[in-house]
Amino acid sequence: MHAHLICEYAFFVVLNIHILPILYYNYNRKFNFEHFLGEGIAVPKYEKLVRDEIINIIEENGKRCNFRILEENEYLHEIKQKLHEEVAEYEQTSNTTDALEELADILELIHAALTVHNKTFDELETVRSTKAEQRGGFKKRLFLIDVEDV
Repeated sequence: MHAHLICEYAFFVVLNIHILPILYYNYNRKFNFEHFLGEGIAVPKYEKLVRDEIINIIEENGKRCNFRILEENEYLHEIKQKLHEEVAEYEQTSNTTDALEELADILELIHAALTVHNKTFDELETVRSTKAEQRGGFKKRLFLIDVEDV
């Protein structure tokens, strides 16, 4: 089997003269084709946190999937991994509509993380507000270049 890197996000695997495109995320997110069945048929393997209704949506579309419920320590780890994925997707947006979609995903993950930490969004907002009072926000678009001792 030969693999040729063609860009940051995808590569092709040549398997017995069949060329099969495979998405590959940085951050080691595990969307890959692990199982090869017969003539180039592949089963995608995601191994990542998904939204609560995704399993039902998959089954309603006539497909089968395997899943498990994460332990709490795994859950927080996967929330953090999913945040990396969603921030990367936000960075790739080129219009406001797509940006809002990705920001909504990020916000949903923040809500999930707060639940794990037994905190509320109001408590988070209090911390944010205090930091903004002490250090400011990001509204002035200040970009620090360097700092010298004087």
